[in-house]
Amino acid sequence: MTDTALHSTTKRTPLPLVRRRADNMLDNIQAMRKQESSYLCKDYMFNPSSLGSSKTQVSSDDVSSKLVDQQCRVLMCHWSYQLIDQCSLHRETVAIAMSYIDRFLCTKEGRDILKSRRKYQLACVSCLFVAIKIHEDTAVSAKLLASISRGMHTAEQIEEMELKLLSGLDWRVHPPTSLSFVQKYMSLLALKKNQEEAVFELAKFQTEVAVQEYPFVTFRPSEIAFCAIMNALDAIGDSDIQNHLDDLLTKLSLDDDEFWNLDQLQRKLYHAAVDKVGDIPPDLETKAIWISFKTSEHYKIPSHVHLVSPEPMGSPRCVSQPSSDRK
Repeated sequence: MTDTALHSTTKRTPLPLVRRRADNMLDNIQAMRKQESSYLCKDYMFNPSSLGSSKTQVSSDDVSSKLVDQQCRVLMCHWSYQLIDQCSLHRETVAIAMSYIDRFLCTKEGRDILKSRRKYQLACVSCLFVAIKIHEDTAVSAKLLASISRGMHTAEQIEEMELKLLSGLDWRVHPPTSLSFVQKYMSLLALKKNQEEAVFELAKFQTEVAVQEYPFVTFRPSEIAFCAIMNALDAIGDSDIQNHLDDLLTKLSLDDDEFWNLDQLQRKLYHAAVDKVGDIPPDLETKAIWISFKTSEHYKIPSHVHLVSPEPMGSPRCVSQPSSDRK
């Protein structure tokens, strides 16, 4: 009997087929975990602090206060999300663009950019330009991005930086994202539909927080995704969380040492996400879950100190173009 016939005569997918799909998914995940090894990022700001707040105090008379700092990165990431939302594109594209800029600043070609906020801004714009060009079905022109920058950068400068970026990255422009790992991991969990939706939304939110916060740049997307799902399962109050955890650990072949090494990351990701709860749109159903989780005694929430802000750019107003028009 064919698979089609089985689907038409039974309500459940045959167990052998389920197992084959699970095996294929695990192979896919392993391939992605191997691929991400080629997209790792160093601590290019040489920040001695570990996974605490990404906000570090900067003295107003510090001569380095005009250099690129962590808050510059936060603001450019926020700006990128605004533009993506205005263009009705995929928010995951911002994660790809931030992977570009983070890895580019680890290279010899990118190091000097940290000395100038204007150059950093240009590099971030070019990274988003490239990410949209490669990973979206529609394009945003360099001219449009130049106009949004309020004349700070020309279309020619954006395209020139694009070439430097691609050369510095050695054309590695397809990084696995934390969200892509979340989607793969979710397929391995046997959750009810309402649980699945809540866990995915909460995990997705955490991956976007990790994209924004500099202290997470050195962690693998697969690690962030795993911790995001664990926090999400905690947040929905799932009584079977330990069973889900054990099942996922077994399927991913993670040993106890690997798991416990992620414990601190899971806690810090939780702290960062709770700190951003106010950014969730009021109509998002999962906000209530986060608020409930925020008031629990599960973790202690740290305090933060704000950084100096970089020069502002214009608010994004997007007009997307056909994918064939890439200039």
